[in-house]
Amino acid sequence: MIIKPPTKPFDDYKWRWAEYTPTETLNQPACFLGVLRTLYEHQGKSSSDSLILRSLEKVETEISQLLDIRVRLARTTARNLLRSSGRYWKALGVLEESRIVKLTSFGEKVASGMITQSEFAIAVIKSLTLPNRHIDSNITKWEKAQLEIKPLEVIISILNQLADYSEKEAFLTPFELVKIVIPLAGIKADIEEYTTALIAFRNNKLNLANAELLNKN
Repeated sequence: MIIKPPTKPFDDYKWRWAEYTPTETLNQPACFLGVLRTLYEHQGKSSSDSLILRSLEKVETEISQLLDIRVRLARTTARNLLRSSGRYWKALGVLEESRIVKLTSFGEKVASGMITQSEFAIAVIKSLTLPNRHIDSNITKWEKAQLEIKPLEVIISILNQLADYSEKEAFLTPFELVKIVIPLAGIKADIEEYTTALIAFRNNKLNLANAELLNKN
């Protein structure tokens, strides 16, 4: 079976989750939502306000005590959390691009509990789209390639398809994501092409040097 060569649609094509090198801890639900609720309580203030700093210190302590996770949220006012990492919340459409702390309508509903954590997760899976217009200012190359990708939907669909093939194959490694899934998404592959490539790779029948199936028995 022939698999489309997974070539980039443009030179700097990548998947970006807020940052190209994300801090994984900030995506932990307790951390992400703890910060969001703090911002909700301090809307209208400067991101460097000392009250926000003290509130984030409390979130740090709670996360450390309850989950044994160490994360530095209460950063100095000069290099505060929103200035250095605000894109994590902007990327998911809960924080406005503003000089003061301002949540979106969606963000307020999540922070206040009107939208549950499960509902939030489902909404993000369905809505998160690349290029991410919340944080990407230049999307010309994506538009020229007529390319839009819903990365979380793609990943879940792949896992479901792999599970249909075999439950033991229902996983995705970081290497497979970077070397197979992301390139294939750039050429608008269908789900069967992803799973065919992944199974071939796991059976040593996919040469990633030229993205062609090897004639191995």
